[in-house]
Amino acid sequence: ILLIYLMWYSAVRVWLETFRVDNWIILGVPTAIWIGIITFIAAGGFLWLRHARGWGVPGAFLREQEARRQAAQPPDTAPEPSAG
Repeated sequence: ILLIYLMWYSAVRVWLETFRVDNWIILGVPTAIWIGIITFIAAGGFLWLRHARGWGVPGAFLREQEARRQAAQPPDTAPEPSAG
């Protein structure tokens, strides 16, 4: 919810900054617009990454740890010594 809020807030902020006069300017664009664009991209990128990796799924972290633990163990393919 925080990431969606940040995206919404920064989009509204960029739109509202177009109505202000006497802004601080960087490369011909008001500074608040730069901050809004950077915040929107960062929040959107993190939201995409979070969903792509399954971080928002309950228990996903535990399943990921178990998969890593199983991948780190060497496979048990050595033949057992025969008795006799």
